[in-house]
Amino acid sequence: MSYPGGAREARDASDAEDLSISAVSIASLSPGADSRIVGGSPTTIENFPYAVQSYNITISDNDVAVLVLSSNLRFKDSVQSASIPFQGETLADNTMVVAVGWGMTIIGGGVSNVLNQVSIRTVNQALCRERYAELSNFTGLLLAVTDNMFCAGLLDIGGADTCQGDSGGPLSYNGVIVGITSWGASCAHPTYPGVYTEVSKYANWINETLTKYNGSARDQAAGIIAVLMPLVFLTSVVNEIH
Repeated sequence: MSYPGGAREARDASDAEDLSISAVSIASLSPGADSRIVGGSPTTIENFPYAVQSYNITISDNDVAVLVLSSNLRFKDSVQSASIPFQGETLADNTMVVAVGWGMTIIGGGVSNVLNQVSIRTVNQALCRERYAELSNFTGLLLAVTDNMFCAGLLDIGGADTCQGDSGGPLSYNGVIVGITSWGASCAHPTYPGVYTEVSKYANWINETLTKYNGSARDQAAGIIAVLMPLVFLTSVVNEIH
């Protein structure tokens, strides 16, 4: 089990490795909860996933999926919709972004019982690729930052990052979901920032998928909505990761 921001006790929403190799049982969410113990409005994932891209398990490319919930969400102060960027829209280097998740706050520790957030900055793509290429050469592992990814962290400083258990969670800029937590080397490492799926590379696909689903007879009959998991963005985030 993973605990991405926007979901509680649900499998990693964007990890197509899990999606492709597992016969997934019903997963549950509690949108609006900032605790894994109490709160939220439980619902389930009806179709897991509804649509995926061609996930590359070797390098975690195309790490994104669209899910279908079994019922409509009830929006309130702690549960609001969030926008996605236009196709191809990118952020400037060193832009402050916010990651949300239930992951570890200490390497080797357990997942968090409370929803956490952390402020980090986007990292120059060429520099991030260079850092991971060096690590790849050193370790022999294939660590590729593709055109569908971008990096964020506190480069050459460290101390703030997403970690295990945060995968699939949202990375936002001014309320727009610009990234999905994907992978990285260690956690909060000063040399190697976290790597995120770049949502703007999939904006057209996401919108086309939702339009296709929402136009189906099944949707009209059942009143089911389709959402990209990280778009169920929680506004009741108060705990800062250190």
